[in-house]
Amino acid sequence: MKNFYSKVLPTEGLGVYCISALNPKEENPSMYNTYVKTIDKVVETIEEHKKDKEHVFTALGVFNAHSRKGKHLTHMRSFFIDLDVGEKKKYKTKEEAHVALREFLTKHNFLEPIWVDSGNGLHAYWALDGDVVADEWRPIASAFKDFCQRNELHIDPAITADGSRIMRCPYTENHKSDPPNPTFVITDESEWQTYSLDEFKKSLSVDGELSLAEIASKAEHNFLTEEQKEYIEFKNSNYQYKFTDILKNSLQGNEDGCAQIKHCIDNRKHLEEPMWWRLLSIAQHCEERDTAIHLVSKDYKGYSEEETELKASQTQGMPHTCDRFDKENTGI
Repeated sequence: MKNFYSKVLPTEGLGVYCISALNPKEENPSMYNTYVKTIDKVVETIEEHKKDKEHVFTALGVFNAHSRKGKHLTHMRSFFIDLDVGEKKKYKTKEEAHVALREFLTKHNFLEPIWVDSGNGLHAYWALDGDVVADEWRPIASAFKDFCQRNELHIDPAITADGSRIMRCPYTENHKSDPPNPTFVITDESEWQTYSLDEFKKSLSVDGELSLAEIASKAEHNFLTEEQKEYIEFKNSNYQYKFTDILKNSLQGNEDGCAQIKHCIDNRKHLEEPMWWRLLSIAQHCEERDTAIHLVSKDYKGYSEEETELKASQTQGMPHTCDRFDKENTGI
């Protein structure tokens, strides 16, 4: 485990690492974070959670505060994707996800990643040979996300371009299944590769000499607008909305409400996952977060407390804007 995280995590001394855990045995499970300064402590913390039979995740970046908000992210040392597998997902089995990723790599002559079985899905990591500051990493990750989506590799869209996201740890257990499924690195350690940032950019058909702005402009989902940045900063401030107020105004069609939220609530039994995830991102940032995320999810097909906690926590620091709702669900 230490060798793996030494490959994909930034160098010690650049900030603190974040390990997140969720106890599936709790009646109302919630995610909690631990911040440590060394990779040895990362591994030690993961092992402690593993012994307690908990879900365990690690952020792939380092932070300048004990907070996983994007504004505290300082450095990255890898790019990564998550291919979800399940009855309601694009890939029904892990075998389908494996085939899709291999076809993607072959078709585009893309760099070979480190493959990881996440228990119920597939992860892939492209380790870099040096640390990259977060502001330089983000536009390239955004271009990578767009490259995958344009070429119909069905990645989890919440993960790839957000360095604050957490990824399930290999060498632990995925407790969504009974009995739990083991998680492990598929690629033999002797075949783990590291790449320069220029090599990775060239795999995206991006000239290594292009400016960051030019790289970002190649992504369909470009940088946030200034308005969106201000919105996110406001949502990340000490002020929090009451979700009950948002819900009431939305359902009544008031000016302070949201037609998209009303649509999600009215159609909650048949809601597609991307819209559920967007709704969760709003509930996650409200005063009544612990009850709100379950209130809007309990009628969602396949609802579980664990899945809801995981999905909601993944949106921390990034409530979805009206524009993102509208792109997913037009005409509302």
